[in-house]
Order: sequence, then structure tokens, then C-alpha cells
Amino acid sequence: MESKGKAFRRLLQDEPYLFTGGIYSPLDAQIAERAGMKSIYLSGYSVAMLNGWPDMGFLTQTEVTQIASMVASAVEVPIIAAVNGPAMRHADLALMCDIVLAADNATFEDTAHFHNGSIVPGDGINVVFTMLLGLNRARYLMLTGQVLGAREAKDLGLVAELMPREKLLARAWELAQQLAKKSDMLLRYTRAVLTHPLKKQIDEGLPYFLAMETLSTLDKSTGR
Repeated sequence: MESKGKAFRRLLQDEPYLFTGGIYSPLDAQIAERAGMKSIYLSGYSVAMLNGWPDMGFLTQTEVTQIASMVASAVEVPIIAAVNGPAMRHADLALMCDIVLAADNATFEDTAHFHNGSIVPGDGINVVFTMLLGLNRARYLMLTGQVLGAREAKDLGLVAELMPREKLLARAWELAQQLAKKSDMLLRYTRAVLTHPLKKQIDEGLPYFLAMETLSTLDKSTGR
């Protein structure tokens, strides 16, 4: 019997395109994964529909990225990030992936919250940067608006590999094919073990963190 890894590689070689299903929530992502769907996508329209709202910009970036983070956490197969340029908004979405590749022109920052937006960075990005950088480095980055270049990000452990941008996707596919040789159960359970500390911290703290972020938007004295 052909393994799913071999079937996936055969599809990439033989099919003109790979069908990608739209999902609305973490539960949808899990159902799609268990149904055998090879790729999924989440859009702002999907999140708006989930909340029963028209797709007219009523949702905030924080709400959209929170759902995206939950979807990424709900999928129990390894995720590879290929960062091909500046990660200016919610770099944590890429950094939460299991393998992070970056082009040599990539940058990582959180200037959208405290530094430029004058709001508390409480939507989970605080947890991710603190776990990856350590408490002091993470606080410095978020309070000062520091922008990390690709080389510095690799030296600090945010990125696993650096390469020219034109080689990035090929390397990501190479790693994906390498992982696809393993059994589905092994991939799922390994990722569950490796991501447990991150999920635990986000699950325990996110309601409080989001409350602080929301309250900070009500402070009309900000920027005086």
C-alpha cells in the first residue's frame, strides 16, 4: 500500500495543482486534516463568516491573528515556515512553526503593539517572543521596537536556516518531503509533545493578556 508521504509527493509531481480547502476555525482544520486534506487556508473572509459578520473590515487584526494562531496550534502535523522578507506584523505566526527557514533579507519585529500602536502586546506574541528570546531580550524588543535582521535572528535561535530568497521554497519542500516519509501517528504525537509547553502558556495566559490589550486601547491619554 502506498504511504501518504509517497502519495503526497506523487500528487506534487503529477497534478497541475493541489486543492486547498478553506476553513473557518481550529475544528475545521482538524476535520480537514483527519479527512486527508493536504493543504488548507484561512482568510479574513473566513473569520468574518465565523463571527457572523460581513467581510467589511469590522474584525481587528488581533482577532484575525488570534484565530490563525489557534488554527496553527490545532493542526497536529509539523509546520514549516518560509519567511521570504520582512515579518512586520505578527512575526510570531511564523516563529510558532516547527521549522523556521528565512531568506537572508528577512527581518522580525513587534513594532505594531507598544512601540507604534501604543497598545499592550497581549495577543500571544508576548508569550512566543519570551519563550524564544528569554525574558530580558523579549522585553527589550517589544518595548523599543527593535528590528532583528536575519543573521541576528538565526544567532538568537529564532531561525533554523538562512539562505538566498530564491532557494527558500525549494528547501522547504525538501524538508517537507523528508518529514512525509514518517508515519502520520509519529508526526502527530511528536508535534504534540514538542509544542505542549507553548500551548500550555498561551492557553493559561491568553484571556488575561487579551484583557490587558483591550483595556490599553481605551486609554485616551496614550501618546501625550
